[in-house]
Amino acid sequence: GPDVIQIHRLLKNNIRDVTGIDAYCFITERSAEAMGLQKPPVAMIAHREELDQIGPVNGYVYSLQGAWEAFKEQRVIRVDSRNPYLTATEIIPLPPAVTWDYMNEDENWTLWSQADASDFWRPESGRNGVGVEKHCVHGKDTIVHHIVDWRPFEYYTTDLKVNGQVYFRHSVVLEPDDGGTRVSYFIERPYGRKLLPKLMLKVMGRIIEGKIVEGCQSCLTTLKGMVESDLAAGKISSRANCE
Repeated sequence: GPDVIQIHRLLKNNIRDVTGIDAYCFITERSAEAMGLQKPPVAMIAHREELDQIGPVNGYVYSLQGAWEAFKEQRVIRVDSRNPYLTATEIIPLPPAVTWDYMNEDENWTLWSQADASDFWRPESGRNGVGVEKHCVHGKDTIVHHIVDWRPFEYYTTDLKVNGQVYFRHSVVLEPDDGGTRVSYFIERPYGRKLLPKLMLKVMGRIIEGKIVEGCQSCLTTLKGMVESDLAAGKISSRANCE
């Protein structure tokens, strides 16, 4: 159909000649609209392609070289998996890249994280990554997830604040495992910045730590169940199924 023809036509474009950018991603206005981008991020350049028999196609050019340079300059922040304070793990029956995309899609994340409600704040780029904050409600608890390191398909690290009192950091690590993906939480010791939460952690530390591990394990079990259900229903491409 015409959409497929348009994609093929866009492969032969004049983006490099007009912008001078060699490595790029071109996002059409329709694609940006489908992704929920209310306005083009400042990192993108407005661009128009004129296609024979189709007409003008407006969109935005994103420099991949700039994104790669920014990515390389990021400071590595990762909980040491050799000696974590707390851990939780589960095997997901998808390859790492597919698992990463599935678990970080907003709607899926809200479901497998078992949040009663959630909202997301993203930097000007509008993309997932360092600086993103995810606010979620679990019963009487409110948890803020602040992403401090983001390495697609490998791991991401989040600083968590529970009810504004208890803090801890964890890294969510994806590793290939017999055709699937081992997803693991590696968690640092929780701490409090004020006197009351410090005393609470001292008195009830083991109980709180047990709840953290139980919650993380429950999230991973839910994620696995969602993936298995979507695979069985054909909602995930059969090419993503490693079985």
